[in-house]
Amino acid sequence: MARLTRIQNIKRVARETCGERSNLPVDIVYGSDRAPEVYGHGWHYETRGGQVIHHPSAYSKKGFSNMIYCPSTRHIIVGDQWPGDWWSLMVAEIADAISEEE
Repeated sequence: MARLTRIQNIKRVARETCGERSNLPVDIVYGSDRAPEVYGHGWHYETRGGQVIHHPSAYSKKGFSNMIYCPSTRHIIVGDQWPGDWWSLMVAEIADAISEEE
């Protein structure tokens, strides 16, 4: 099994902390201890005038459509120093779990 790098671990823990899916992009702010936050909006359809269409299948017509697909812009922003000494905390949790099993 391959070992994860520090940056990969930060991304994994940030996704778990936010309760988000595993493929959500994570932007890391270097030199910051910023807690993970989710920004952006999910996918949706709009009219050419910019109004959100809440039920796109109700308005679609074969051969003609006024709908524009807008992809998701959701992403997580987290600092690379968050949560401070997180590696020591994670190792301590693993050690506690192992000692409870014995």
